[in-house]
Amino acid sequence: MASVFLHLRFLHAYFLMPVYLFALVISPNFTERQLLWSFVIIHLLLYPASNGYNRFFSQYTNAVDALKNPPALYFFSILLHAVALALGWLFFNTGFALLILIYGLVAIAYSYRGVWLKEYPIVGWLARALFQGALAFMMCYVGINNYPLAGLLKAKVLIPAALCALMFVAICSSMETHLKRGLRGHLFVLITFLMATITYLLYFHFYFSDYYGIVFIVAFSPIVLFFLYGVYKYYRTPEAADYGHTIGFIFLAATCFNAFFIWMFLRTTNLLQL
Repeated sequence: MASVFLHLRFLHAYFLMPVYLFALVISPNFTERQLLWSFVIIHLLLYPASNGYNRFFSQYTNAVDALKNPPALYFFSILLHAVALALGWLFFNTGFALLILIYGLVAIAYSYRGVWLKEYPIVGWLARALFQGALAFMMCYVGINNYPLAGLLKAKVLIPAALCALMFVAICSSMETHLKRGLRGHLFVLITFLMATITYLLYFHFYFSDYYGIVFIVAFSPIVLFFLYGVYKYYRTPEAADYGHTIGFIFLAATCFNAFFIWMFLRTTNLLQL
């Protein structure tokens, strides 16, 4: 049982929390109840269920081979997904429940051997960016505000959703993989960093103010510096491009963005002045 909970990776929801916080920043209709239940449903039920699906359908890897009872992992993943669906419909609306269902199905399609989107590097990579970035943002926005799906058809929602997908491309693609691709991989990551920075600055300029763009650059700087340090270590010791450094990179990125969006939420809601 302990092994099952280990592979549900509850703590990995922290890496996706910036998406939720970004949705909270632009939310005009949230309540304490909606915040609590949307967070619980998405981060403590849906994301672990998605992780469980991925681990179960990837049984050829060493990580899942360590499971003593793989069917139990699949059962708990289905159970968490079903509970998330039920609570999403009960506490919110059909549209929120539908997005939860779609998210879970995409998670299965990503790892299920019959579809196995992760087998195709570009397709799988884009699929993760779209469903863990854009779709997740829209799902969070609908839940936080308890809006129908029609509430998503606005530029102020669709643009941040696209930004989340772009940031996923820049951050959550494996640092280990790109480092090992050498100069081409390094340049690709730096180009996506530049694209993400420019698009976020434009977004803050038109929807908030340039001040938020400046703070965003400050928050983003440690991520870029960490990556450049990783490139430096790779050229000195190629073995440095390992899984541990990848997780450290993603943890730093999540921490920087979580801090930025929490600060932005407090500032835009004037809570810092209380």
